[in-house]
Amino acid sequence: DWIKILIKKLKQDKKIGAIGGKIFANKKIWFGGAKIYYGIFVNHKALEKEGESDYIVGAAVIFRKSVLNKVGLFDEEFFLYGEDTDLCLRIREAGYKCWYEPKAKSEHLIDENRVSPWQEYYEQRNRVYLAYKHTKNKSLYLFLDLLILFPLFWANRILKNPKKLKFLKETLKARIDSIRMCLKNKGYGK
Repeated sequence: DWIKILIKKLKQDKKIGAIGGKIFANKKIWFGGAKIYYGIFVNHKALEKEGESDYIVGAAVIFRKSVLNKVGLFDEEFFLYGEDTDLCLRIREAGYKCWYEPKAKSEHLIDENRVSPWQEYYEQRNRVYLAYKHTKNKSLYLFLDLLILFPLFWANRILKNPKKLKFLKETLKARIDSIRMCLKNKGYGK
């Protein structure tokens, strides 16, 4: 019934631009609303009850077409990972809500223990680009990311899944490519 539940809520509130529900993976909550802290730290399981969410993951989301017509579609620079978050941030910047409705439940078929060079590359690259794109002080962000954030995020990923250590080459390439993307798109958001 997740589509019916989400459509009902969309009809009740015309300010909702994106809506999604609770998503399970391997019988555990994988997404439960989201919060972004300080523009860069993301919590994928942040909400206890229905309400506004900083973003809705693209695995199970409904976007209002009229809102997409105003804010545009996915930023193709992302390719994968982070494009849904970017779109939701743009929706919120345009004055619309991203809404989390936990009664609408779906299952995401994903192996959270998988390791992939592609996944590691795009998640690392796009994390930087996403934060840069939506940060006001872009130079300060890149400086902090280079010295503090990037090493912390990478170390955290290795601690969570030591198999990712073998993707050091992809991680370093992602780091270089993310800086190139940021510098290429340096005027965004002024």
